[in-house]
Amino acid sequence: MQFITAYTPNPRSIRIWLGILLASRLIWMLLFTIMRDDQLDTTRMANGLYLTTRDTPMYYEPIESIIQSGRYTSICRMPGLMPIYIPIRAFASVEMTKQIIIVFQYLLDAFACLLLSIIAARIYGSQKAFTYTAALISVSSFCVLRASFLLSESFCISFIIISLYCLIVFLDNQQKRYLIGAGIFLCWAIFLRQVCVLIVPIYAVVLFVAAGYNFKKSFIQAFMLFLPLAVALGAWTTRNQISHGRPIVFVAPLNECMTQITPSYAAIRSFIVVTGKDFQPWSIGDAAHWYTTQDPDRKLPLPYRADELTDVYTTDSLMALKEDYHYIQTLPYPSAAHDSMQSSIIERTQRYSDAYIKNYPFRYYVGNRIWFLTKLLFPTRIDDFPFPAFTSMNAVQKALKASSLLLLWIVSAMSLLAFIYHALFGEWKTLLWMMIPLSMIIFQGWLGYIEQRFLATSYPFMVVFAAGLIYRLTSRSSKPLSVQQH
Repeated sequence: MQFITAYTPNPRSIRIWLGILLASRLIWMLLFTIMRDDQLDTTRMANGLYLTTRDTPMYYEPIESIIQSGRYTSICRMPGLMPIYIPIRAFASVEMTKQIIIVFQYLLDAFACLLLSIIAARIYGSQKAFTYTAALISVSSFCVLRASFLLSESFCISFIIISLYCLIVFLDNQQKRYLIGAGIFLCWAIFLRQVCVLIVPIYAVVLFVAAGYNFKKSFIQAFMLFLPLAVALGAWTTRNQISHGRPIVFVAPLNECMTQITPSYAAIRSFIVVTGKDFQPWSIGDAAHWYTTQDPDRKLPLPYRADELTDVYTTDSLMALKEDYHYIQTLPYPSAAHDSMQSSIIERTQRYSDAYIKNYPFRYYVGNRIWFLTKLLFPTRIDDFPFPAFTSMNAVQKALKASSLLLLWIVSAMSLLAFIYHALFGEWKTLLWMMIPLSMIIFQGWLGYIEQRFLATSYPFMVVFAAGLIYRLTSRSSKPLSVQQH
């Protein structure tokens, strides 16, 4: 049964765009290195080609401990970076290994973006879809920025693209090595970013539909596809049971892994999300920034409107909650006074959350989720750029950051319009492909996880469908996929 087109881009254009993508990645790497501000903030540091955040040691120190002591010491990060780090570390110092990994991330990103463009051509059956996707992704900084950080996003993005490419090739030629390859790279991506597990059911449905709704055939294919993941997760869970006495399938709970998130702050953060506010402390003017910023003179405006308050919590009670959060940080720990204040903060935030849900159920279940999705797809700023504060940037830095934000808005809007377009034409198979980014976007939006690096995993696929819509709207002879010939 037709699921994708058999279209293959012109080999010469593939070579040309590979060169362009490699050149663009080199340019972006140099820009993020030469034009960055080395005095970023207390949580981000720069050294040579790489940038680190507070999360970087959580990924790399447990892997380095394998070399030093023979043990992987973490239950907070899955060892997805281990097959990359250890072979390089075998012949290079720790510092040189980190520099090499950044170069590798940029090179792999260029290769993965070429495959992404070929995926677009296969889905839409057009050389133009290939060209538009390659052009958009080459000038977009939103994803390639991740290649400058020693985190998991860059490799995860590349591996998901490679996995999807292998799956699409398998659907065309039925060669099992591509099916197994799709499973291996999907497994690897999940070990880097666990949210990618949402792709598992989508792949299963793709196989079922592509097999002509033949359950037996698709079940055998799904078994082969997901076998690497089942084996790897089984080994990881068994290791956690033996080493830590718990069958942890993915990672330990957040409160165990993020020690800077105290029980008091975790409770306030949960209340922030319940009320539909931004939990990111660096989002100036929003709730998390208000709670975490000391303001003894109460000059900062309350981030809640009058119609968001209830008879359970008022302006004064929220002010008291904030002041108590700062006061508890001055108390000795452990102490009875600290424990008593912590219990009070947790109890109050739970009571306030219950009151909000009871008083504003539609806003909580619908309005806030739409707002989270809007903030995720159409943010008012671009985070993670290693440039100085906007007021201190030169004209080139300002232009790069502003254009990155504008392009993110365009891609988000076009991909949403593409969903509507394909739905109107009844192109359900194309919509199924669209569920790969949409599943992660909807999941993160529902939870209120609107940190921009969480969107990066979905963004390349948004580019595909934005480019596909541009192709459809600008090509008068183009037809919906449902009527194209395989």
